[in-house]
Amino acid sequence: MQQQIKTIRIFISSTFKDMHSERDYLVKYIFPELKERCIKKGLSLVDVDLRWGVTEEEAEQGKVIEIVLDEIENCRPFFIGILGERYGWTPGNYQVPEYEKYDWLRKFEKGHSITALEIYHGVLNKKDMKPRAFFYFRKLDFISSVPEAKQHEVKAESNISANKLFHLKEDIKDTFTVSNIPGHVMEDYPCTYKGLKINLRLVKDSLSAELTEQDIRLLEKMAGQDNLIDNKEYE
Repeated sequence: MQQQIKTIRIFISSTFKDMHSERDYLVKYIFPELKERCIKKGLSLVDVDLRWGVTEEEAEQGKVIEIVLDEIENCRPFFIGILGERYGWTPGNYQVPEYEKYDWLRKFEKGHSITALEIYHGVLNKKDMKPRAFFYFRKLDFISSVPEAKQHEVKAESNISANKLFHLKEDIKDTFTVSNIPGHVMEDYPCTYKGLKINLRLVKDSLSAELTEQDIRLLEKMAGQDNLIDNKEYE
């Protein structure tokens, strides 16, 4: 009989605007190697990156939180959290269906970002998740390497947001310290701004129905001249 392949799903949690490079690195380098290792053990690995997973219509209908929390459930017990200096988008209210699994959220204090809700729901409120969850905090001096015109995309949104993020990071560190699970929180990972790059393959795939061959050639030429293409995406 053919052996049934077990699927492992890993949820990636971070703010979006300032973490594209980290997410791209995971998707292009780390996960392919992990997938190869999993295949040898009869496993299938799926990385869940919701940068492209929520449609504009779903966002307008207030389904973002519901989609995010459900994806975390589907990925248990594997979770990766990456934090810089941004706290992330904070919804005005926590709009979710009247299901029992969302009861904790209706009692949760307002004012938390989507990223924070992911972390509380995915790990901090679930003891059994901690051994399979990993967090990475980017070194603050990364900002000094970012051009001034782009720094607003990586800095904290406000003093209030910075304070909320500080307490979130402290909660994460305290959670793993109290649980005596070392090595699951990496603070101050080094990172340097290397300039703006675009994933041309992703652009072409997502806009294939709207771009002509002439449009694509022009895009490749302009992006190449401005050194915007990450050549390693095709390796």
